[in-house]
Amino acid sequence: MDDLKLKTIQYFASKPHDDEKAKRFLGKVYEELREAIVTPQSYDVTRSSLDILEKFISHVSEDAINDLVICWKTLHQSKALIFGDRHLAKYRSVESLYSKIISLLGLLRYLEQETVVSVLLEFWEEDSALRSNVESTLNELAEFNLYAVEKIGFAPQLALLETIKAFSHTEREVRSSLFLPILEKFLSTEIESHEWNYKVVSIKSMAIPAIDEIKVLREGAVHILIDMYEHANDVELKKALISSMNNACRLWSRSKISEDVIEMVKDNSIQVLRYWVSLVPSEPLDIVQKIEHDAFWNYYHAANDKVKQVALEVESAIELNEEYQIYRDLVGFEGIFLPWEKEKSEEAEGLKPRDIRKKRVEKHIASLNEANVQKWIDRVEIYFQTRSDDLATFPELYRFVEKLSQLFPLQILDRFKQSEILKKSAVVIFRGIWSSHYSDDFKVTINQWLDDGLYLWELSVAFLNAEDLDIKLLEKLVNKAIEQHDLTALNSFVETFDEHKQQLSPDFVNEQFEKIFQYLNEKESTGWLNRGWYRSKQESFIEVLSDTNLNLLIDNLVFVRKIDHRLEAVMVVIADRNEEILFELLDKRLTYESGHGKGDEERYEGIPYTFHSLREKLAIHPHLLLQLIIKHYKYEWGVYHYGVAGLFKQCFSQFTPDLIKMLFVELEPSNGDQLKVLLAIVSSYEGDVSIFPLVKRILVTCSFDDELCRRINSALITSGVVHGEFGIANNYKNKLENIKPWLDDNEVNVVKFAHQHIKMLESMIEDEVKRVEEQVAIEKHQYGIE
Repeated sequence: MDDLKLKTIQYFASKPHDDEKAKRFLGKVYEELREAIVTPQSYDVTRSSLDILEKFISHVSEDAINDLVICWKTLHQSKALIFGDRHLAKYRSVESLYSKIISLLGLLRYLEQETVVSVLLEFWEEDSALRSNVESTLNELAEFNLYAVEKIGFAPQLALLETIKAFSHTEREVRSSLFLPILEKFLSTEIESHEWNYKVVSIKSMAIPAIDEIKVLREGAVHILIDMYEHANDVELKKALISSMNNACRLWSRSKISEDVIEMVKDNSIQVLRYWVSLVPSEPLDIVQKIEHDAFWNYYHAANDKVKQVALEVESAIELNEEYQIYRDLVGFEGIFLPWEKEKSEEAEGLKPRDIRKKRVEKHIASLNEANVQKWIDRVEIYFQTRSDDLATFPELYRFVEKLSQLFPLQILDRFKQSEILKKSAVVIFRGIWSSHYSDDFKVTINQWLDDGLYLWELSVAFLNAEDLDIKLLEKLVNKAIEQHDLTALNSFVETFDEHKQQLSPDFVNEQFEKIFQYLNEKESTGWLNRGWYRSKQESFIEVLSDTNLNLLIDNLVFVRKIDHRLEAVMVVIADRNEEILFELLDKRLTYESGHGKGDEERYEGIPYTFHSLREKLAIHPHLLLQLIIKHYKYEWGVYHYGVAGLFKQCFSQFTPDLIKMLFVELEPSNGDQLKVLLAIVSSYEGDVSIFPLVKRILVTCSFDDELCRRINSALITSGVVHGEFGIANNYKNKLENIKPWLDDNEVNVVKFAHQHIKMLESMIEDEVKRVEEQVAIEKHQYGIE
């Protein structure tokens, strides 16, 4: 569709919905688009039609909703669309059309709320992959938008609340990820909107008013949340519901909050907190921990004494839960370890929860005996059922279990063999038993496990902190892990070389390293870096590797997809042993990149955009650095100053005379290919004045012609990040001032180049200023700014 027609559509779309001319024109346009929407065959045509529809969809809302539903269903029944440019296929997917349909329906969320909500709920059920899109759109309807509130009040939120109420207990639970964020929006005490112009975004806000509609929304949301909790069985859902309830207690706004609103929030807070009090005696311990955490937050931030008083009722209920006191000591990553009233007082100064907790754990350890050990093991099993995305959140529990295993190895080992739950603590259990009086017998058990291929990863980690290592068991572990293709265990075992470097002989390290890395290289596995890199600052096993094994290590590092801080830390250790081998590694990575860098799902970077600790190591050998650049630089569509050509800039921030001398020894500017390398290095400095002597040397050495000027112009005009509307123009002005002294140079070629370069920059500055001024004028017009 041509620009004139699009502008006409925009003109009529800005008219009121009852404008007869707009109705006729936009209705006719919609009929032209409709076929591509209801019978989608070509991605490009359908997407273009949807983009145009977006400009005036409110004028054809009823027809558009029906047709968008047809489009959705048709696409789900048959995804056989015709796609255009195959290179853009991953950006032009059927899923992107689904997202567009949902966003178009979102534009009608106020105008056709009942129909739109019904359709979106249906979409949410039909396609789980697009649920987040639906949830985001319904959240926009639920939020208090200042512009919408000024026009239509809180009717959309009240209607949405009634929609949620209509669902059964089971249906609400199934849709909890959809409904909880909506209910949290209803509990907000802030109303805001955003206004954009061509240059800035402004945020306007106000506190919620103390009116009946807000009271109905807040009380209705709290009632639904409590009702959902009463019927919920899943612990994680219960935690989510508690978090949502906590929003009813929050009082925040950029604007002043009225006393009536404070009173309303107080009533909601008291209702929630008293409900939590009723849960403390009977709920699972991790739920009690969640309640303690959130209730303390409300105590700490309470707007009045009444809320504080009720929050302290939660604390009192928790104190009566004796089992939770132990749970908090061993697990309590969210627990509160000081009396709540002391947390904010001067008495709490100097008291660290970590120290308090550590002393309590020591008391628990001291209480262990033959009579209660089974009860403690039962307790540990229950505690390990607490879910966490990061097992490092249980340091005290792991410390306790390790000590328990050391003191009562037979009892814990017997339960371990029967319990699946204790498997997640296998590492610390093994460490504890290994350091116990039962260690010799335990080695026999480990030997049997290795024969059976059991607990390979767990044992590889346990050996890191084990004393009195058994070399035969280590060797058997390596052999079994290779036999069972257990990459996780092998990658973990590598850390043992560093941890026990003083105990393990160089011959043993090299023998096991060779077996491990031959296998890792065969599988292109580099997982050992995830843990081994940070040990590079200590004495490293790399120092004792044979030359053959060092080459195996280099080969393995080629498979790392990206040079990050982990790989760079290991490369520094390698450089301390042999700086030149760094260049061999980079050479291999760049060669590997040429065959694997493109088309892979995960991008491969032979070298990073920025080195950190390696710069100094590479700068020691500028000759080898230049040879690496010459070998791997590729000139395809012009001077390319990133990638390998940028290594010089990374290692030498200022270009010095000795570098120029070296470059002209290695490179001959009269050779076209070698000149391209020189200019790529020049370009990487983005016009920095330190590179000017090299440019002058090129001009003096080469035959002066238009092609040479063009190439040097391109190299000098490059720049980094600029700021502001006139950032590019100002950058050109700086370059212009830097080049002016060349007009007085003694070399004719330099002066001739300066004249044409200055003329070019002046023209570019003029064009850029004109472009920016025109763009600003257009954007101001679009936002209605004179």
